[in-house]
Amino acid sequence: MDTESKTLRFDERSIQNMVRDEIDAAAKQPLLRGMAVFKDGRGNVLMIKKNLIVHRGRTYVLESLFKENSISGLGLTGESTTPFVADEIDRSIFLFGIGTGGVTGPDPFAPDPPQPENDELATIVPFRTVPTGTGLSSLEDTHYYGMNLFNTAPGTPEGGEDKYWLKRLNLATSFIPEWDITLGSHMISMKMTLDINQNDARSQGVNELALYMANKVAGGTPDPDFAEVEMFSRITFATEMLSGTKEITIEYYIFA
Repeated sequence: MDTESKTLRFDERSIQNMVRDEIDAAAKQPLLRGMAVFKDGRGNVLMIKKNLIVHRGRTYVLESLFKENSISGLGLTGESTTPFVADEIDRSIFLFGIGTGGVTGPDPFAPDPPQPENDELATIVPFRTVPTGTGLSSLEDTHYYGMNLFNTAPGTPEGGEDKYWLKRLNLATSFIPEWDITLGSHMISMKMTLDINQNDARSQGVNELALYMANKVAGGTPDPDFAEVEMFSRITFATEMLSGTKEITIEYYIFA
């Protein structure tokens, strides 16, 4: 039998088109995706939003799988101003941030969709702002990070104030995320819990949220500290005013 007659023949253009179709399909319904359930202090659901795992988050997942860390210099949007962190393929999602730049139009309840090339929140706001040198309590010191990280002059106080821009995930479970597996539907996810308490970002109208991957640094100040911080995913949503004692809990799922 002529085995050559059974060989499928594709030219390079056909192969490229098939790859492009698969990429388009994955972009519409990516295998790695996320969803966030926003709840008020009483547990009532405020909204449910899908997230966007941005270019850097997606490339990092592949870097980690294949132990290939040569992503820097490939020309993805955003890297020209802030080069991607290289040679750090063992980071984890430890932190989250919030911001007020998710809505640019006149309607505070009409958020702009996040874009794949986003590498930072549009207008990040600090969770806590304290007079320089005051610091936080010993317990809060383990919850808040990124002091002065996103200041106009990074690493320095602004106007005599220290600003804590990022917060730990999963405070109620000793910072450990939870598996969420439903075998019947083959649904596999990791659940993280994000807490915005009555002292966080007061009087801010927040409408964007991001997860951040980082390296944990033992023996830092605070201990542990975090380094090589980069945004993994971003969500935009209708503006929520953080006034009075209002609290929001976000149950954040990453599906695979």
